[in-house]
Amino acid sequence: MLEMTQGEPRSNRWHKLTVPALAGSARQARHWLASLELGLEPHKLESLQLLASELVTNSVRHAGLAPGDGLDLELHVRPGRVRLEVTDCGGGFDPQDHVTPGVDSGFGLFFVQEIASRWGTSSNGETRVWFELNVGAARKAATPPAAVAPQTTA
Repeated sequence: MLEMTQGEPRSNRWHKLTVPALAGSARQARHWLASLELGLEPHKLESLQLLASELVTNSVRHAGLAPGDGLDLELHVRPGRVRLEVTDCGGGFDPQDHVTPGVDSGFGLFFVQEIASRWGTSSNGETRVWFELNVGAARKAATPPAAVAPQTTA
């Protein structure tokens, strides 16, 4: 199950991906984000991919999902900001119990807390974990410099 849609329901640009609750889905999410040509600075895209990967991995590992269950990723792109939401049919959790990493694991929400501009959760029959990144203005596509006529001296 891999489904992609695009639209503009709640933001300037909106993208959605549905992936299966499998270990390889974090990789799919990273590749999907890279394919969107968002015009972000490379380090902002890397942060977006890292945090998306962490949230997808958390859903796969901790939400108690069945093999046929899916995860929805929604990306909302606004001027200067991106928001990613990961939604699963799991029972939810108290985020304050999960932001301090353990010895060998537990870094996912810690990274989200440290890197994201804002983040949160909601649960109403399904669990949604979201974060926002301040990304500044999107870069314009590179254009070659205008040709300069050679200067002549008299």
